[in-house]
Amino acid sequence: MRVQPFLMFHGTAAEAAETYAGLFPNGSFKVTQSGPDGAPMVLVVSLGGQELSFLESPVDHGFSFTPMISLKVDCDTVEEVDRLWAALIIDGSALMELGEYPFSPRYGWLTDRFGLSWQIGISPTE
Repeated sequence: MRVQPFLMFHGTAAEAAETYAGLFPNGSFKVTQSGPDGAPMVLVVSLGGQELSFLESPVDHGFSFTPMISLKVDCDTVEEVDRLWAALIIDGSALMELGEYPFSPRYGWLTDRFGLSWQIGISPTE
């Protein structure tokens, strides 16, 4: 058995998969199903050892992602946090500005240009 996040996009799944795979070490994606026109319909994206499925929905259902669900990235260095933040904030918006917080020396929460919410910070120490 496996649990895997399944994210529905409308018109941007392949672009998002390529963008995200390029941001993470060993990031990758593959098309697992094509639509009738041959365009990617279902993609499996691997980021930081986690697989996510992306669906390119042919129908605009009138809803999108919400910040209630976000991808959380625990980084080992400030440089990793800053690099990811800089790439993902382009044409996106900050929900919590990148900075120092009581729970992390470097943390930020944003919605990227595809509408997906990301929480990026330094890994908590045990």
